[in-house]
Amino acid sequence: MFCFFFLPLGFSLAASLRGIADAPSGTYKGDKTISGVKFKVEMKFSANENAPRTGTLDIEIKNPFDVECKTEPYTLDSDDHIQLDDYDDDDDCVYGGLNAVGAELDYIKYDDDDDKVTIKVKDGPIYLKVDLDHDDDDYQHDIIPGASLDARQA
Repeated sequence: MFCFFFLPLGFSLAASLRGIADAPSGTYKGDKTISGVKFKVEMKFSANENAPRTGTLDIEIKNPFDVECKTEPYTLDSDDHIQLDDYDDDDDCVYGGLNAVGAELDYIKYDDDDDKVTIKVKDGPIYLKVDLDHDDDDYQHDIIPGASLDARQA
């Protein structure tokens, strides 16, 4: 009887942790140089506590684009593509910023195995793909309210 009580709790907890672990969290940064121009991209994800595959993200795409958008709502679909929920709206920040320079978002994808995000933008006939790595400086866990463990501390 003792095992039957804790077994379902263990499975439920494991499933919950997997659901949280397979979504982007924190800040991801990357850059790519093409023909002497350095493209820089940064995304910061804030997951919805009640639905970890949804949330908001802050995104910056620099050179030659100047896109800086805060709290863009997103959904991580079953293929790990990050869908910007409002991207099809004319007044969406990412859509407007890219459209202003004749570019468009092709996709954003999350790789759970490597904890990376890839963004691909189409600028005329050229596709720009940038891989973003998780920013370890941003990776902290709250252990006790008001306290944190930083992996850089000895």
